Amino acid sequence: MGTLAKVFGIFVVIVIIAIAVSWMGNPQNGSQNEIQNEKLDDNIIQVRVATIPPYADEEMVENSIDASLYRWERNNPEIIFEYATDEYNELFIHWEKAPKEHIGLQEGKSIMIGLGQYDCKGKWQHFSKETLSDTIAHETGHYLGLNHHS
Repeated sequence: MGTLAKVFGIFVVIVIIAIAVSWMGNPQNGSQNEIQNEKLDDNIIQVRVATIPPYADEEMVENSIDASLYRWERNNPEIIFEYATDEYNELFIHWEKAPKEHIGLQEGKSIMIGLGQYDCKGKWQHFSKETLSDTIAHETGHYLGLNHHS
């Protein structure tokens, strides 16, 4: 993996930690176990995952999804993620090969996750499991109603 991808992965982790610390330290947000979201009437979030493209490491991407959703469930026991195979879902995760502006982007119930980037020689480099997992967890936080804090 390229140095730029490693640096970017570390940056994403730092941003996620900063957001979590800021959010937990803000009394108006309540405790971490009090996440409220009008989308969650039963606290079960149906997640549909788009087909993983053939150029991506399918096992690594699947493990990244599992790790990020498990992290949310472990720290917020009132939330349960279930994979959906039909068109009904509350959260849809899909992929982009090499996004130019955002490694991840949440809009409504949709989360776009970048799978990699091109290096200076034009060769595509897959993001690490940690970078993918951190990005999915970060964008899931936006879906659940958490914003960036300055």
